[in-house]
Amino acid sequence: MAKPPRVGNTAAGATPDFPTMVKKRYTDGRIVGIDNSVWLYRSVPLSPVSEARTAQDAVAAGGAIQGAINELSRMTKLRNKQRALNQKSYRQVHLLLSNVPTYFKTPIDNPIRDYLDSEHVGLTTYNRVLLFGVRLTPQLGDGTLRSAWESAVESLASGGTPMSDFDADFKAVDTILTRAGLTKPSSTDFRYANAWWNYGANADVPYTYHDEHVHYFSSSATARIAEEIDINDCSGWRDMDGTHAITFSAVESFELPYVSATEDAGRWASRLVESDALAISIRGLVEPPVVTREVMRKQIVNYRAELTERQEKNKLDRAELDEKLGELDNVERAYAGSNGNAPATLIETSTIVALRGIVEDVNDTGAYQLQMSAMQNRQPGAWAEMMVASSIRANPYLEDLPSSTIAYSGLPSLSNVGDRTGALFGLTERDRQPVWLSPVAVADEDTPPVFLVAAGSGSGKTMLLLNLADQQARVGIPNVIIDPKVGSDHSPSVLASGGQVISLDDLTSSDGALDALRFAASPAVGVDMAASAIITVNPWGPDVHKYEVPLYTAIGRGVELGATCTGQALQLAYEDETNEKYKAQLKEMIDPLFRIAGTSALFRSFFGINPQSRGLRVADGTTLIKVGDYRLELPSPDTPREAMSFPQRMAVATVKMMFTGAGLALTGRDGVIHQDEAWVVTGTTPEEAERAGRLARSQRFLPIFYSQDLTGAIDSKLVNHVSRVAIGPLDDEVQARAALTIAKLEATPERLGRITARKSMGSTGEDVAPNWNSLRPLYEPGTRNNLRGTVFITSDLAGRAVPVEVKLSPGFLKRASTNRLDLDAWNLQTLAAE
Repeated sequence: MAKPPRVGNTAAGATPDFPTMVKKRYTDGRIVGIDNSVWLYRSVPLSPVSEARTAQDAVAAGGAIQGAINELSRMTKLRNKQRALNQKSYRQVHLLLSNVPTYFKTPIDNPIRDYLDSEHVGLTTYNRVLLFGVRLTPQLGDGTLRSAWESAVESLASGGTPMSDFDADFKAVDTILTRAGLTKPSSTDFRYANAWWNYGANADVPYTYHDEHVHYFSSSATARIAEEIDINDCSGWRDMDGTHAITFSAVESFELPYVSATEDAGRWASRLVESDALAISIRGLVEPPVVTREVMRKQIVNYRAELTERQEKNKLDRAELDEKLGELDNVERAYAGSNGNAPATLIETSTIVALRGIVEDVNDTGAYQLQMSAMQNRQPGAWAEMMVASSIRANPYLEDLPSSTIAYSGLPSLSNVGDRTGALFGLTERDRQPVWLSPVAVADEDTPPVFLVAAGSGSGKTMLLLNLADQQARVGIPNVIIDPKVGSDHSPSVLASGGQVISLDDLTSSDGALDALRFAASPAVGVDMAASAIITVNPWGPDVHKYEVPLYTAIGRGVELGATCTGQALQLAYEDETNEKYKAQLKEMIDPLFRIAGTSALFRSFFGINPQSRGLRVADGTTLIKVGDYRLELPSPDTPREAMSFPQRMAVATVKMMFTGAGLALTGRDGVIHQDEAWVVTGTTPEEAERAGRLARSQRFLPIFYSQDLTGAIDSKLVNHVSRVAIGPLDDEVQARAALTIAKLEATPERLGRITARKSMGSTGEDVAPNWNSLRPLYEPGTRNNLRGTVFITSDLAGRAVPVEVKLSPGFLKRASTNRLDLDAWNLQTLAAE
């Protein structure tokens, strides 16, 4: 019968049978093992390594481990430089990485938690925790003779060491770990670290073991089923629900070259994690480098003599001799030429890896720098050794390693990016970590406000836009979608989340929606903006200067008379004028404006006539402003204003009022502007784009620009106000380089290759296969079955830059997509699931 692990003192009726090696955990982080040893465990901060922004950032991720081990080595009081005489005083350390798959759960403080959890049922992420443990050393009492006597008496009476005897060492070690950047693990993190074999659930789980793996059962009932079939032959039950297997393997040897910490060749732990390792345990003794140097010096002298002798006997050719002597030189330099900054050493290091499933070949992990051992007939012992505070040692393969081999192995790697909370942007591609986008993160910090989404046509950026807006609306965040693309209509998605739609090709819908008098912060500002928009359109031709002052005066007078929109203001000013001469001049000025307003929905949008129509300021949730079937005749960016045609001037004024109006309507409301096809703003009214970049943070709204023209963003000086960038697929390498420049990322061949890669490999027919290196959404060949969403290389306020896969739920796709093939594919997948 499968039984729970029995790792404690099992004298019947005397002590409990502990399911782990932890007897007690104190709130300050101290842990008492079942052998009465006392340990201090702290959490190591995790950050991107393989996907770090720069090589220096990748090295910095290992700095906490390296610093902690180096400082611990300095605590050893050396008698001399001989290892044998000092080893008993070396610190025992334990690094435990748990990498547990779990279902996506929205943080409890997210206001749309229930919605997101229901929309993303079955979505898998990873809970990754890295603990750094140090075995504490007791001293008798507080140093006085009386306290030493009392401590000794208590030890004899209780069979254990009083916790107070560990206080002094606890404070010293805690200071070192804190200074290195380590923190107290949360209850959730410790739970995962202390029960990773059961995916963070109860640690006391039924199990049975075979020569090369261990099986775990979700319940005793499941274990009994396996027993009834044949507990000794798992082929008949290992795939049934409620059971999973783990293969424990040891690192038999490290075949690592002496390379810089910045190079990927030394990141063996990252490769194990990428191979779906469930946990990695590293135990060793911390040796001061001065002792290691003495040991190495003697070994090198003997080894050089041996190599020379072998070469003289023709057992070693010159090339091989030079290679091995070069390796020795590297070792000597590492310990002799570091000006006292040589890394500490972990001696008698035991490294055990828990691999998910039954692994036939433990060396087929992708970690080519390691030689692995299957640990036959030692599986339970390997599991016990990996536990927190364990005294069990099952691994016979012990290595002496520079601490840098551990610190810069990629062990503290986690590809995470984004804000603490907000709308769900997606999951990091490598480590499946949720990525959140907050509309207020930049307002709470002294940082530029603009978020730039760089992606080409057909990349999925508009679906990303709609998904973010949908979530923001459900939270109650006011957001405005500006869609200047002719024929585009996202009304179904917006209306489904309770939003409103303003179509600029409809006179009734558009009336005054962008009228400056309705959303300006003050009447004076409203008058200036309203007059500026009309002058931009200029229906009077070369006589425009004759009407500038009367226009400002008339709009201002209309506001004084109670007008709430521009057309009404001019009408009231005209009716109020008693001087016939001036009245005739007013009529001459305003007649063309009302004629245009009667036929042009674009002009009508910022020249409101009906005082009862609604403006942007009154709208909560999502407001979609679309041009509908109206084609904006936009001029090229370098066209002088005096050379523009009337339709072009109309388009420029409309773009300006859409963007500026949205910003003013959201001022002080922690809202969001989603500006699609942002080139129309950066290209035609660059001053407004730059102005938003300067003022959005203080006005408390987040401008998000979605664009495929990144050179325009640079030319408009918008780049100076960008703090976050998401780079998706782009066809043009020039634009790809521009996007990377804005994101302050090096344009490496790997990044450029991913950004510009096609979505498939091969030509036609059966030869076509998805190109997983591409950032584009991928589909099963010949179908619309989605294999992966669009990937964006996403940079955040913390300076990280990580590929993120956009996750769109089936429910959202059904509401938002207008593509018949997408809807058919969604219906088919829903039927298959049912």
